[in-house]
Amino acid sequence: MGNGVQDGSGTLELRVLGSPEVRVDGVPVPIRATKVRAFAAALMVRLGRTAPVGSLLADLWPDEPPRSALANLRTYATQLRRVLPADRLLTVDCGYRLVLDPDELDLVRSRRLVEAGRAALRDGRPVLAAQTLGQARSLWRGRPLDGVALGPGLEATQAALDDEHRVLQELWIRAALQAGDDRVVAWARRYAAAEPLRESAQALLMHVQWTAGDSAAALRTYTAARRRLIEELGIEPGPELRRLHDEILHGDAAPVRPAAAPAHAGGAPLPTARSAPLPDAVHHGGGHVPHELPPAPPFLVGRDDLLARATARLTDVAAGPAVVAVHGPMGAGSSALAVTAARAVQDAFPDGVVHVDLAARPSVGTREVLDRVFRSFVPDAPAADCPDEAAARLRSLLHGRRVLVVLDNAPTADAVTPLLPTSPGAALLVTSRPRLVGLDPVTQLGVGPLETVDAVRLLERAGGRAFVGADRAHAATVAECCDHLPLALVLAAGRLACRPELTVAGLAERFVDESRRLDALEIGQRAMRGRLGDVVAQVERTHRGEHVSRLYRALAAVPGAVSAVQAAALVPDQEPGLVADGLERLAHFRLLDAAPDGTFRMPTLIRLHARELVAQTAMAGPHRRGPAT
Repeated sequence: MGNGVQDGSGTLELRVLGSPEVRVDGVPVPIRATKVRAFAAALMVRLGRTAPVGSLLADLWPDEPPRSALANLRTYATQLRRVLPADRLLTVDCGYRLVLDPDELDLVRSRRLVEAGRAALRDGRPVLAAQTLGQARSLWRGRPLDGVALGPGLEATQAALDDEHRVLQELWIRAALQAGDDRVVAWARRYAAAEPLRESAQALLMHVQWTAGDSAAALRTYTAARRRLIEELGIEPGPELRRLHDEILHGDAAPVRPAAAPAHAGGAPLPTARSAPLPDAVHHGGGHVPHELPPAPPFLVGRDDLLARATARLTDVAAGPAVVAVHGPMGAGSSALAVTAARAVQDAFPDGVVHVDLAARPSVGTREVLDRVFRSFVPDAPAADCPDEAAARLRSLLHGRRVLVVLDNAPTADAVTPLLPTSPGAALLVTSRPRLVGLDPVTQLGVGPLETVDAVRLLERAGGRAFVGADRAHAATVAECCDHLPLALVLAAGRLACRPELTVAGLAERFVDESRRLDALEIGQRAMRGRLGDVVAQVERTHRGEHVSRLYRALAAVPGAVSAVQAAALVPDQEPGLVADGLERLAHFRLLDAAPDGTFRMPTLIRLHARELVAQTAMAGPHRRGPAT
C-alpha cells in the first residue's frame, strides 16, 4: 500500500482523469495493490455517492468473485482509510461512500470549466472560452482510470469519460477557431488523427482547413475519412459529413477565418464575410450536446444475443433511421438491456444521446415529452403551444443529426410515434412492458425470465458468492421463487451481499415461505411490491380499469392456468365479454402469461402481490376499495 498513515488532517485531491491517484497535502499517496487501486477508483467515480457492495464485487472481480470477496473488500477499505484523512471513507447501506468536496476531484473541476467555456462561447467571448477549455484539457493526464483492471461498471464509466474528453476536445478546437488562433489547424489535424473513425473529428478538421483557405486539404480529408469508414466499418459517411463535403465542393468561396473576439465581458466576435456552419451537434443554445444515459447496470447476465442484435441495428443507420423496441414484464431487465446497448453504441451518435424515463412521469403528455427532448439540446427553450408544434420543431432540430433517443418505460405506441426518427443517422431505442405495435419498421426484442443457469450466475455475481455443491441447488430454488426475474434476483442477492453470515440455504428457506417472499424482496428504496403496484396503477388508469383491477385481485385465488370461462366465474357480476377483455388487458401489461391454448397464468410473485391487495381490501371494509399500492 505504501508508507505512512494519515493523522486525520490534510488537504485531499483525487484524480481519475488518467491513472487514479490520491494526493494528501499535494503529495501523491502510493497505492500499489491492484485491487485497492480499483476499489479507490470505483469510489471516486461515484462522486460521493454510495457504491453498493454488489457493484464493487462486479468491478473488482468481473469473472467470478472468490468466496472471500466480502472479507477482501473490508480489508481494502481498511487499507484505503490508512492513507485518507479521517472520516473520509464510510461504510453505509450495504456499501461504501467516499466523503469529498466536489472541488477535490479533477473530474468535477473539468466539468465546471467546460460549462464556463460553453457560457463564454454563448456570450460571444471565444478567447476566454478557449482559455477556460484549455484549463479543463490540462486536467486530463491520459486515459481515465488508466492502469486499473476494469469490471463492467468501471469499463462503462471509462467509455463514458472517453466520450466526454472527445466532446471537450472538439469544443476547445471550435473555440480556438472562433478566437482566430493560428495553431488551430495543427490541433484539429492531431485530434482527427487520434480519432480516425469519429466523423465529428473529421468534419471538424475539414471545417478548420476550409476556414484556413485550404479547400483542397479539406476535400482530401473527406476522401480519406470515407475510405476508412467503408473499409473498416462498411458504412458511408453520415449526413453531416456529406453535407459539409458538398458545401466545400460546390462553394464559390472559402469562409473567412474569424477574427479573435475581445476578451472583455460582453465582447462579440468581429463579423465575417461568410460564415460556414461549424460541425456542431446543434447550434441552438450554444451548441449543447446532451449525454444523458444513466450509469451502466452492474449486472447483465444471459442477454448477450439480445444485446448484439440491439447494438447491430442501432448502428446500422447510414441508409435510414433505426428503431429498436425492447419489451418484457416488469423486472425482466428491459431498461438494463437498453441502457447497456445505448452505452455500447453512444460513440456512433456524436450529436447527442437523450434519455427520458416515462416511469418517473406517468401522467405526462405528448407535448411535455417532446419539449423535454428538445430542451436536452436547447435548455432555455420555451414550451411549445401544442403537440404538433412540439413535434415539428423537434424534427427540424434533429434533421440530419446523428442522435440517439432512449425512451424508457413507454406506456403505448402513441407515446412513441411523435419521436420516430425521420432521417439517416438517427436512432430511437424504446422500452415498454407491452409489445408496441404500429411502429414499423422496427426491430422488436422480447426480454423474458432468465434460464436457471443464468439466474444462478446472476445470484452469484450480485451476491458476491461462488456457489458450490448444495448451494447451487439452493440458489436454483431462490431463482424459482423469484420467477427467474433479474430484478428480483438482484434484490435477493442483496441480502447475501449485506449479510455475510447468511447461507444460501437460509436464503432459500426464507423464499420458500410465500407469506414472507415479497418482504424479502425489499432492499432500501427498491422493492418488487412497489414496482408491481405501479403497474397495477397504470392498468387502473385505463378505460374500465376498475373492472380489470377487480379481476386482477380475483385471479390471486388461482395458482395455475385459468380459462376465460373460469375467470368469469370468479367475478360473476361482470359480463363474460368484459372478463375476456380484462384478461387480454392484464396480459398486455404482462401481469398474466398467455398460453397458446387460450388460457392465462399469473406468475407467482404477481399472484402474491394480488393476494396482498385482496387482504388490504378486506381490512379496509366491504364498501371501500383503495388504489393499488
